[in-house]
Amino acid sequence: MSQRLAHYREISENYQFYAEQDDSSFKDLVSLPGRVFLGQVPEWTPDVRYFENEEYPRFQHAQDCDVCGTLAIHVFEQGSKTCLCVIEVVMTTQMVKLSPELDNICRALQVLPLYLCNRGPEFSYQAALPEIRNLLRCAFETHKLPLAQTRMSSLKQSKTGFRHNDHNYIHCVSAIDDACYVGDPTVREFHEVCSEHHLLKGQGVVGEAFLTNGPCFSSDVSSYKKSEYPLSHHATMFGLHGTVAIRLRCIHTGSADFVLEFFLPKDCMDIEEQRKRLNALSTIMAHVPRSLRTITDKELEEKGDSMVSEVVEREETLPKIESTYEVHESINNPQLVVDGGTSEPGFDYGKGVSVNENDTF
Repeated sequence: MSQRLAHYREISENYQFYAEQDDSSFKDLVSLPGRVFLGQVPEWTPDVRYFENEEYPRFQHAQDCDVCGTLAIHVFEQGSKTCLCVIEVVMTTQMVKLSPELDNICRALQVLPLYLCNRGPEFSYQAALPEIRNLLRCAFETHKLPLAQTRMSSLKQSKTGFRHNDHNYIHCVSAIDDACYVGDPTVREFHEVCSEHHLLKGQGVVGEAFLTNGPCFSSDVSSYKKSEYPLSHHATMFGLHGTVAIRLRCIHTGSADFVLEFFLPKDCMDIEEQRKRLNALSTIMAHVPRSLRTITDKELEEKGDSMVSEVVEREETLPKIESTYEVHESINNPQLVVDGGTSEPGFDYGKGVSVNENDTF
């Protein structure tokens, strides 16, 4: 062990991490080990320097000791769901992928990986993939996007991944590996991380899209806290910012929800340029195949309220999406209504930028 890592361990031994579930007054003091102990799901970052100080109180010590990648994993008492401890692994290099390190820890503890699932997949959702792939490809090629991908329920895919347990797996969403396009080779590893990492409904732009029937947008997903979007540190590492996501269903797959996630080019950070890109993407969304459709208001009312309440009850932090909209029933001529009942079409970015009434997304 290097001298700096040994010193960091000594520093960590003097820290106490709050881990009481029923007292919200200390919520901000939980930090990484406490969050894993309470949530009973692993958490990791490619580089602790991406944390805010309140998210990782040892931030300055980590910098002084050259700590970069960090992984925390919970350990259960054998035969029960009682969390005994949290193992924290730190390294002096960036850690992009979690799988190798987590597998090594599980083998060392002689336990099965915590993300295994024995449920068989529901292959019926694959009937929607050809047209989804075609839609993604069209947007991808026309607008030179670095990454376009699709997420749906992890349970329906029976997909293994991280950040889930027996209680929250029903709310997890995962990338569909054969319904994604990587246009920029430099973000391929980010896509691979997305593939192995579950999100909960409500987390990030794509997670929020599962809770509404209109497109969700953020001008900078890398600005989210880890609790709001667990992949925010990776977005920072790979230089990804503007993101838009929309939830669709297919007439061939019943009530299965698909969310299409489009990442804008890395250099598209100006709000006016992002507006132009979104308006251009709207022309593609206006010509989606007839078999794909948005969620109706009635469907949202029937399913949405219970789903949101279940996520909130588990104390998952729902991110603040900059703009969420409701789509009118005619997807071939989409007009957007600002969430809250206003009848003016357009895209309000929340940063003092007005959009012409003729612009739609």
